[in-house]
Amino acid sequence: MRAEFTTVFTKERPFLPAHGWSLSRALPLLFLLLCGCAGTPLSRRIMIPPEQPPAALLQQEQLFDTVNELALPPINSREIIGLEIGMVFPDRTTVSLGYGKTGRTGEWSLPNEKTIYCVGSISKLMVLLLFCRLEAEGVLSGDETLASILPEDTPLSPDAAQINLYELASHTSGLPRELPTRQQFFFLIRYLFTGANLYGFMDHTWLKGYLSSCSLNRDPDRKQVYSNLGMAILGWMLELKTGTPLPQLARTLLFNPLDMKDSSYQVSPAQRHRLAVGHAGDQPWFIRRNAPLADWDMGPLMSATGGLYSTLDDLLLFAQAALGLIETPLAPTFERLLNLTPNDSNAAQPLGWNLWQDDTHGIRLFFVHGMVAGYSSYLGICPERQVAVITLYNNFNWDDRVGQNLLLRIADGIPPPKPAPSDTPEKGESIP
Repeated sequence: MRAEFTTVFTKERPFLPAHGWSLSRALPLLFLLLCGCAGTPLSRRIMIPPEQPPAALLQQEQLFDTVNELALPPINSREIIGLEIGMVFPDRTTVSLGYGKTGRTGEWSLPNEKTIYCVGSISKLMVLLLFCRLEAEGVLSGDETLASILPEDTPLSPDAAQINLYELASHTSGLPRELPTRQQFFFLIRYLFTGANLYGFMDHTWLKGYLSSCSLNRDPDRKQVYSNLGMAILGWMLELKTGTPLPQLARTLLFNPLDMKDSSYQVSPAQRHRLAVGHAGDQPWFIRRNAPLADWDMGPLMSATGGLYSTLDDLLLFAQAALGLIETPLAPTFERLLNLTPNDSNAAQPLGWNLWQDDTHGIRLFFVHGMVAGYSSYLGICPERQVAVITLYNNFNWDDRVGQNLLLRIADGIPPPKPAPSDTPEKGESIP
């Protein structure tokens, strides 16, 4: 099912004046942003009370009204340029809705299910699926360390040598979220003023130097710290264990089995005319909101952490596979990602997903936010109700007002599945 919406834009709202800001005034903000300029924990779900009872959402008109209620305000206020929304329902029906425009020069085109976006940290889910699949096939073990995988003559600090693959996958390696170094600080400043790649200096040569001397928190009671660098190292280790570059590995083991034809780590010339143009939003700080931004070449190392390009069509297939709605050899791998394992606070945490839980209604939302260059994305699933929501934006925004709200409303509007009949007869019941 496909529907498209557009709207008349209001006058552009500037985010910051083009003058009057000096680096000295910005320094306090820069240090704050250095701690998390491109990852999940700084994102926020802005919850919006529904205007109608959730039970009405299964009616088509009510569904469209609900989506419009969430999607039109940020479009009309010019908070975002374009938005693509996809939904998956228990009967495998999918609905896709396009709002705003792609931003391609000389075009006024609605985004559609074939429009290509950079999806940021959704890339990490692909790396973790590869990790789990290769582990299940016996190609690698989560207990293997960097010292055991890298060539013997690779210089490693004592802390780096002890890092194992599961620690990289679960963000418990002790690696920092972002590097508190002068080089990273320089690239952060450049990004805030130009939108250029924040990780442009990170390649394999740089990484080897870093691992040779880094000092990490390896205390047994260390906390989980979300690390873009850690996921990049995991992707590199998968390459070394298989002898296959990550893009080819993902194509063979993930994208081809799921028929995700447009997902890749590099946009081909034939695909580029379908790429939505990214735009400034909440970041980069010193660029006017809605100014066009180039997509980033993340390079062979950092592509694992945020370099994936994809479409709504492909991610709808991914979501259906994650919910078990389509048959795929990856089913056990998806189940592994959803299994809850204890984390540093003795709570239960899935691998790769964030978890929002409502015990009263028996609902769990597993979700991922992605933010990179001039793009934002959200992918969320509710296994208990067999529904999913995907949102793709061509603006960089920390706040999600659409994806999580829409998934929660759809999940609330679907009754819980009836318990399977028991094969054990009730007391006093005869067995035929």
